[in-house]
Amino acid sequence: MLNLLSVGHEDLWDLSFNRKPQYNNMVYGINNVIYGINNVISSVSWNSSRTAFKGAKEFLNKKQTI
Repeated sequence: MLNLLSVGHEDLWDLSFNRKPQYNNMVYGINNVIYGINNVISSVSWNSSRTAFKGAKEFLNKKQTI
């Protein structure tokens, strides 16, 4: 603690300022991964629901023609 106090405010500011971008990059990277996973999940579910809807529409159309 005494060591920390003997360090000048500028040095402390430098330390905290230099560490922040790395931390932000890490958080940004994790968010990107999560966003990517969500994108994959949403596109897969969107495609399957669209296919199901298309199938139901075709089924109804066939039922009407019989």
